[in-house]
Amino acid sequence: MSLLYSENWVHGQEDHFIKKYSDDFYFKQLFDDKHKSISGNAVTKEKIRINDYKRKGIVSTQDKISYEYGQHWTGYYKNEEGSDLDTELLQLYVPKLKEILQILGLYGEGRIYSYQSIWGQLSKKDVPCYMKEHTHGKENKVALSWVHFVKVPEQKCFYFKTKEKVYPECQKSGDLIVFPNYMNHGVDERIDLDERFVIVGNIIRTK
Repeated sequence: MSLLYSENWVHGQEDHFIKKYSDDFYFKQLFDDKHKSISGNAVTKEKIRINDYKRKGIVSTQDKISYEYGQHWTGYYKNEEGSDLDTELLQLYVPKLKEILQILGLYGEGRIYSYQSIWGQLSKKDVPCYMKEHTHGKENKVALSWVHFVKVPEQKCFYFKTKEKVYPECQKSGDLIVFPNYMNHGVDERIDLDERFVIVGNIIRTK
């Protein structure tokens, strides 16, 4: 695990953003696509034909079924699709992110960064939700990812994954961490399903 930076930062607008992201405008169901082999009574003439095609290397013989495994409220999809940029978050976080880049010795000297990949993510009380392991892009020396644990349970849910899960100590309410965007990470299910709200983003060098 290689955190590049961490600090505890309370900006005073935590409750405002939790209330904002609790709106169903940000609601998102999470699904896992699984494949089920077709056999027995599930086989139809059409699927037998598909099986023939499969043997010829043309199509798959498995049905894909989606299972819901959680629900959360997030601005990620709207941000990535370009349909909603949270300018309130930008106004609040960009000065702090610039300050961190200065501490890391990455700011200035003609460097230009984009901070617009930013969103809030809320797991509501008693609503199951975990995050599968993922990265924020391929290895790239000009991209950093960060998480601000605005309001989180005592349970350490966030982890990095190489051969095994590693849970950083810096993930209590108020902690902000910065790490390389290519690091594989995920979020465990909350044991007591307490409310959990984080603000997440990427810093991308454009010049």
